[in-house]
Amino acid sequence: MRFSAISLFAAGLVVTMAQDVGKVALCNDCWQLGTGAPTCSDNNYIHWGPEDGVDGECDDPPSVFDSPCEADSSSNIETPLGEGPYTPEPDCDANAENGTLMGTIVGLRSGGPGGGVFKYNCYKELDTFTNVCGFTYACNIYLICRQA
Repeated sequence: MRFSAISLFAAGLVVTMAQDVGKVALCNDCWQLGTGAPTCSDNNYIHWGPEDGVDGECDDPPSVFDSPCEADSSSNIETPLGEGPYTPEPDCDANAENGTLMGTIVGLRSGGPGGGVFKYNCYKELDTFTNVCGFTYACNIYLICRQA
């Protein structure tokens, strides 16, 4: 687990907070309405939270990722530090090994002290989880974004 270099002082105690990471997942679900073939949908989501925490929640926002090597350049990604576009690495390869740098999210910090610029490096990640949000969603995490 990575920890923030910024400590918080509360009631004379020093508390070090874990940094949130973004887990980008492609989730799909299928449901049956009457007879015939089931109806299915695929959606990309991004979940921000502790790296060793939950992988996704029902209220996670859709992401603008099309794949680790493509993104909607006209849309920004919301992070805990502000919004910024995802930019794939020039040599991005969707078939890269786990842990390979795939791209970055860079933007201006919003609110709070310090201002300035933030940067997240996004790495190839292969993991799976399921989520029950009315339907059962099967999800494949394909990127994990950590503060640079």
